[in-house]
Amino acid sequence: MAVPPIKKNFSELQPPFQESHPGGGQSAADDLLRKVAMSISKAISSYCVSRDKKIQGLPPNIRTQITELQKCFSTLREQCLKVCTLNDQTRKLDDDLDSLSSDEENDSIHEQKKELTAQIDALEDPIEVAEETMKEFMQKLSQKFQELGVTREFFSDWWQLSRIEKAMRELSLQFMEEQLLHRCVNRLDYLRETQVIIGEKKEEIIQRFYQGDHGRLDAKHVTFQFFPHGSETHNRGKVPVKISFFSEGHEIFSVFFKPRHAHIDKRVVQLFQELNSLPKEQKSSDVALPTYTIVNSELGSQRFSLWEFIDGVHLHGQTAEDAIGLLPSIEEKKRLLAQLLRLESVCKFLNISDLHSDNLVFFHLGNADSQVIPIDLESIQPGNPTGLFRTTPTTPPFTDREKTLIENCKREFENIPTRFVPIPTSHFLAGLTRCDSFIQMANFVVTSLQINNTLHISSEELEWYVLTDFLHNDVPFLIEKNNSIYYCMADQEILIATRKSSP
Repeated sequence: MAVPPIKKNFSELQPPFQESHPGGGQSAADDLLRKVAMSISKAISSYCVSRDKKIQGLPPNIRTQITELQKCFSTLREQCLKVCTLNDQTRKLDDDLDSLSSDEENDSIHEQKKELTAQIDALEDPIEVAEETMKEFMQKLSQKFQELGVTREFFSDWWQLSRIEKAMRELSLQFMEEQLLHRCVNRLDYLRETQVIIGEKKEEIIQRFYQGDHGRLDAKHVTFQFFPHGSETHNRGKVPVKISFFSEGHEIFSVFFKPRHAHIDKRVVQLFQELNSLPKEQKSSDVALPTYTIVNSELGSQRFSLWEFIDGVHLHGQTAEDAIGLLPSIEEKKRLLAQLLRLESVCKFLNISDLHSDNLVFFHLGNADSQVIPIDLESIQPGNPTGLFRTTPTTPPFTDREKTLIENCKREFENIPTRFVPIPTSHFLAGLTRCDSFIQMANFVVTSLQINNTLHISSEELEWYVLTDFLHNDVPFLIEKNNSIYYCMADQEILIATRKSSP
């Protein structure tokens, strides 16, 4: 059966089983449903074993909490299906009521309407009670997840099940349960790994990032916080972590831990420093670019980077331009927009993209030294916008010296692995909790890759990769190196395409 065509307007994206199927009708919809069900069943079976192994590596008290979570899901599933069934009954009665003609109303029709209305009214209280019970139980379950240090669990999506065809509800519930458990276990396992790394690298971190008297520092207490709150995860729950060091009960300093090397980011920040250091007559702008310290490191097979922690805020809007536009101070708006324009000019020339709100920090807002600072510069996408502005603005031309420095940096990118983002991260997030969306997402990625690349995988293979990422509540992560594109899954790099040679 052909996969339904991808809709490029993701705000209107609907699950395939809710779409019409010209020529195929219900049979095509049933075939697609079976395909989704079989794929999800296979993925769940494949990854339960690895999850159980991770659970066995956690402390006994944590294992007990996870077991309790698994038991809780059966109760929540039962309550959720009860709400859906009651809503189905109400909709059926509403449809029956609407079908009765009002133009030719007689005593019989009047009595039927009266009876249907009474049945609808009789369902109001049971629905209200069931929904309130479900809401209370979700709050309790959410609290259990938060006690384990795991947040942003998409519990609100459970309310949407009543809009899904009955045949998909059990499957959707099972998918969301597995997704939440994977997210929880992966986060806890990743935290354990990170604690080991920081324990081994603590002295190195203090030497590189602590500005005070090292002899007086007694940093025995270290805390770990997933950051920014609600950030998307990759490669089995990996996400940036804020590492804070304490001495005598007081926080002394913090660093930002990222579970990847940051060669591109570090080289871009180095370029910012070079541009800032130019004599005034060799600059096209007096606006300084943001700079900070990044250290790449390794421990065994683990590659990671340590970043100077910037204590700022994330302003959420469609773009950074939109977020700045909501600030109250006119002077601050002008200053930050000037910074944003300078960032745009350099990042656009370097083909840096995906600079959405989670990848930007606003430092010292409300003060004369406020700044907008990018904290993720790894995505290099020729032809794509940076994401800083709604539409690409006109920027001043570079001086000859600036252009030379930027071109030198750009040439170095050719030998450094860079992140490849086939569609915006926000679009992956939009499909993350729909159990069937892996088909459309994979189809869109394949369509995008076919333009300038030779593919080495089929749509079905890519569907499996996207599904397994979605099952783990992860956003797919792709990289490009040596003119080839790889899909990263856990510790694997899978070749999926190579760039076509220019004619």
